[in-house]
Amino acid sequence: MAAKPKPTRVPTRDRILAQAARHFAERGFNATSLREVARDAQANPASVHYYFGSKEELYLEVISGFRERLSKERNDALLGINPKLRGARRIKAIVHAYIAPHLRLCADPTAAHYIRIVARATSETHYPREIQIPKEINTLREAFVRALAETLPTASQERLHKAFTFTVDLMLLAPVDTVYAALAGKPAWPDDPEKLIDEVAEFCTAGIMAMCG
Repeated sequence: MAAKPKPTRVPTRDRILAQAARHFAERGFNATSLREVARDAQANPASVHYYFGSKEELYLEVISGFRERLSKERNDALLGINPKLRGARRIKAIVHAYIAPHLRLCADPTAAHYIRIVARATSETHYPREIQIPKEINTLREAFVRALAETLPTASQERLHKAFTFTVDLMLLAPVDTVYAALAGKPAWPDDPEKLIDEVAEFCTAGIMAMCG
């Protein structure tokens, strides 16, 4: 009788990343302990520093792949908006281009921790400068604000920034909204991301029009 093959052991670096994602999602950056991450990854605490250097670098490694993926999808969607669209239809297309990649990611089981990590980051304070929003993401966000400004030329920059910020905040919180879960008696996590995308886009479009129109 042939011997059963031994199960492949997950590399230490990958085990650390997986446990770090869970800890950051459940506890946030500040409350996450590298010693506890190493313990749950069945790794020596020194190995965390060996592979990643610091908690900041570990955090960035956990989220960087998703950030890059979302930035590309958003940029492509923004460039692909029909130039003939005007008014509310164009605003909704701009909003949709930004929020859809993130909310579709909610349906990807491998992104569950990432979704909760970024939702936490909107409300937690005292994050180190090293893990704050990188320049390239702010540059992309500025492109979306400019697109809104071109559609709403009489709106002030302050109003546009506020409206876009509210849109981003709703996008991040909608999939993990505990208020909705308490009121509706079911989780906010979407079974149908496309439905949630349309609901958020419609709500944000109306808000932007009311605030900046």
